[in-house]
Amino acid sequence: LFGDVPQQFVLQSAPDGIKWTDRAVVDGANGFVSTEFDPPVLTQWVRVLCRTTCSIRELTIHGDDPDGATTPTTTTATTSAGPVATTEATTESTTGSVNRVNLAELKPVLASSQRFAAEHVSRMTDGLPSTQWASAAGDVEPWAWVDLLGVYGVAEVAIHWAVDVADYELQISRNAVEWTSVMHASGLAGQTVRSSFPATTADTQWIRVVCRSFDSTCAIKELYVYDVAGPETPATTAPASTAAPASTAAPASTAAPAENLALSKPVLASSSVLPDEYAARAVDGLASTQWRSAAGDQWIWVDLLSSYTLSHVVVQWGDQLPSSFNVEISSNPAVSWDSVVQQPAAAGAQQVDLGSTTQWLRIYCNGGCSIQELQVYGTPANGRLLQAQDVNADPILL
Repeated sequence: LFGDVPQQFVLQSAPDGIKWTDRAVVDGANGFVSTEFDPPVLTQWVRVLCRTTCSIRELTIHGDDPDGATTPTTTTATTSAGPVATTEATTESTTGSVNRVNLAELKPVLASSQRFAAEHVSRMTDGLPSTQWASAAGDVEPWAWVDLLGVYGVAEVAIHWAVDVADYELQISRNAVEWTSVMHASGLAGQTVRSSFPATTADTQWIRVVCRSFDSTCAIKELYVYDVAGPETPATTAPASTAAPASTAAPASTAAPAENLALSKPVLASSSVLPDEYAARAVDGLASTQWRSAAGDQWIWVDLLSSYTLSHVVVQWGDQLPSSFNVEISSNPAVSWDSVVQQPAAAGAQQVDLGSTTQWLRIYCNGGCSIQELQVYGTPANGRLLQAQDVNADPILL
């Protein structure tokens, strides 16, 4: 049931939220638009791709659960048995052995809001206890989740709280849509609250922290997630032929180092359209994923976590191409951005040569856009990391 009716839309399906197949091309119309599949389509993910601006009042999907289907299952949280985790407060910023791998570090994240530009949710998994994610003051029930990029048997979750703490709920999910509550606990200012899970806890790919009771904001310095053994079935793993972006290596004619400085770095975007096409997809090293923006002028920026003298960037465009784009840099993203290059967008991998020094780089799309991979190349410039306390202005729309 459409609100704003598109001229035409495409119904797509995917087994994993990544590899989409067109199933039907349908003309938009007022009222309910019904489409039947013959033969039926076996799928877990369904996407409505509007060819023009649209809004949807209601989406209904009907079908059967066939015998032998292997789709992830979730359970409804219950309170009769009480919490399934125990909580221990400690002033340590890490837990257990130093050899343990934090599954959440530099993984894709999403949050309901942020207070300042330098307190975006990627700060919660950047491995730096000097930074933090903080929710906006007007967010009445802030949350943040991390995608572990695989299904793990989680043994422990630890939250290193900042000054602004909250009573919170830990939730798990296999699809980032249906969530199961596994425990409630209270944050402690400046301390790490650790939660150990029994062996019977359901395996999960997504973990969400929901702040339930707080004064004005909810702030987390670092989120730590530890597993029992290792990943089972990575739900978002690309085929072997696309395990790395086709344009990862710098062109032979350039002298820039091969290291992609943007890979797995904190990112923020002006918008995203679909749950599986959020900003971190543009720097995950997978050419099979993408960030997709809403319509109109949009942007995405990456925090390189230090200052670099940049030689060039490579933008691997997805299936939505803007008319043109700007490459912008900033020394403080809450204050201003300087455009260093503006040029028309061209399909595929587009290289832009630079000679600028910066910690923050932004791609500003003149029109809606999608980016499969943003790659940045350069050399260290001995810059300093911008901290949250450096941003003392009121939040502004960048």
